[in-house]
Amino acid sequence: MVPDVGSETGLSVEALMLQAVDALQNDDSGRAEQALQCVLKDQPHHTDAIHFLGVLRNQQGRMDEALALLMQAIEAAPGSPGRASALRLPGVPGSAAPGSDD
Repeated sequence: MVPDVGSETGLSVEALMLQAVDALQNDDSGRAEQALQCVLKDQPHHTDAIHFLGVLRNQQGRMDEALALLMQAIEAAPGSPGRASALRLPGVPGSAAPGSDD
């Protein structure tokens, strides 16, 4: 059973993000999606939630959405380490980060 998440349950954004990352690491896309959507409902410009939703879309094979979300996260926080490396999406030609040697 997927636990309820979100402001209705009193979970903080930090708790939701931890839940989302744990779910992504354990291939629980439904729980990850639910937690990330709850964060984005309360904070639509939360760059980490946008980033991890892009990672989730990549895992789901939804490459166009993944690329758009990851680019949005990079543009919102261009100095964040690790965001650009997420653009190396398998199966997407030319998806390497700008300035890479690919």
